Amino acid sequence: FMIMQELLSRLMGKDIIPEFMLEAYKTVSWLPLLWFAISVAGPVVEEIFFRGFLLQGLRHTFMGDSGAVTLTALLWAVIHVQYGWYEISLIFAMGILFGYARILTNSIWSPVIMHVVNNLTSTIMLHWYITSELVQA
Repeated sequence: FMIMQELLSRLMGKDIIPEFMLEAYKTVSWLPLLWFAISVAGPVVEEIFFRGFLLQGLRHTFMGDSGAVTLTALLWAVIHVQYGWYEISLIFAMGILFGYARILTNSIWSPVIMHVVNNLTSTIMLHWYITSELVQA
């Protein structure tokens, strides 16, 4: 998914690193705390709420699995208001993927690990981008 997202962004001429992330990275006072918040704390809390609590509750209603996955992915995407519509649409697609991973494995750990890996990879790429940009400047 991350490779597809990267290729799609490049093909569409979208920024690889959202402006919000660049600003957050450049203004943070202690990088390890930012890395922990983005790569561990955020994903764990979000997945416990959205794919643990909310998805599990909604899938046993009239919505069923598909409706619950779609609604929780949509709600999860729209809380990411710091990003633009393009990034929010990618987050929505990722939420669909995380939701079905939760259902297929019957484990909260699947989407947690997927989310942590996604955010950790993004954080590493951001760090590489920022430090290489600073070296070139």
